[in-house]
Amino acid sequence: MPKPKKKKKNKFGRKTPADSAIKEFRVRRPQRAKGEIFGIIIRILSGTHLEVVCEDEKVRVARIPGKFRRRRWLRRGDLVVVEPWYGLDEDEKCDLIHRYRPNQVKTLKKRGLLGAIEQFL
Repeated sequence: MPKPKKKKKNKFGRKTPADSAIKEFRVRRPQRAKGEIFGIIIRILSGTHLEVVCEDEKVRVARIPGKFRRRRWLRRGDLVVVEPWYGLDEDEKCDLIHRYRPNQVKTLKKRGLLGAIEQFL
């Protein structure tokens, strides 16, 4: 009687998951109730400001909050979540809320959650 095969281990001694066992991960989505929308970085204006095209096809100047400065590198073409300044300059200014990594963007595309912003990617 043949011996059952053991699971392979990686160099750290942990078992590697089978292809079917890989689970999809959670991805943060914009909270529409708070007015958050998707955007794509077009241009970096200065150390704390970006130019972003939003899913409502308006170009806004996004402010980078202190928790993102020097901690998250932002590049042209990155998918982000922004919150327009409702009541003040809602068509011109917004705050940056979240930046997506490339694997998160693929997941959002696969699930069909990007909507109108997908044409700019």
